[in-house]
Order: sequence, then C-alpha cells, then structure tokens
Amino acid sequence: MTGFTYPRFLSIERLKSEVTHGGSHFFDRDAMRFFKSRVNRTLYGGRFFVTSEDNGYDGRKYTVRFVRQDANGHYTMTDTGFQRYSTSRAANNAARALGQRFYGTDDPEEIVTVDSDREYL
Repeated sequence: MTGFTYPRFLSIERLKSEVTHGGSHFFDRDAMRFFKSRVNRTLYGGRFFVTSEDNGYDGRKYTVRFVRQDANGHYTMTDTGFQRYSTSRAANNAARALGQRFYGTDDPEEIVTVDSDREYL
C-alpha cells in the first residue's frame, strides 16, 4: 500500500483547479513559465495527461503524468518518466493507452511501475 489515493477528474481544467486549491504549485503561472511547460488539454481515463518542457538545449520533450493525493489531502504530480517522449504523438498515445488500461483501478502507480519500460507508439 502506497498511502496515496489516485483521484479521477472530469476534465484537465478540473484537475488543475483541484490540485491548485489543494496547495500544489505545479500549475502556477510562474512555475510553468520558468520550466517552459505546457499542459495538453486532453485527460485520459480521468487521470493521465501530457506535459511538455523545453530544457533549452535539447528541444521540447514530453512527459505522461498523473495526480496522487496523500491522507492530508495534498496533491502531488507523478510521472511515467520525465521527458521520456520526444514527440507529442508518442506521449499522447502512451497516456491514452494508460487511461484505457487503468480506468477502473484505484492504484495506477502499481501498473505504471510494472509497465514503465514499454513504449506506446
């Protein structure tokens, strides 16, 4: 048992709102600007979404992320491999596959860990 719950959201806007109101600074404008981050507007399976960051030397890379919540109600972001994907298409295909596969589970982290080496192209 991880001590976290993995909430589902109806939209990426709702996810961002809940996470921000829960005390996370992940989606703060200044943080997004600093990391040159963008958030894809599609939410897969109510949990998985794609971000991209431009690190300034290797171009824009993409990450599949999901949210977990601790017993105190604080939200944290976790991912399946930071900047793992070189294209938006590959990252969105991976997020879609994870959303379909783990829609009914309460512990997507368990499955992400097991499946972390698989590429969804």
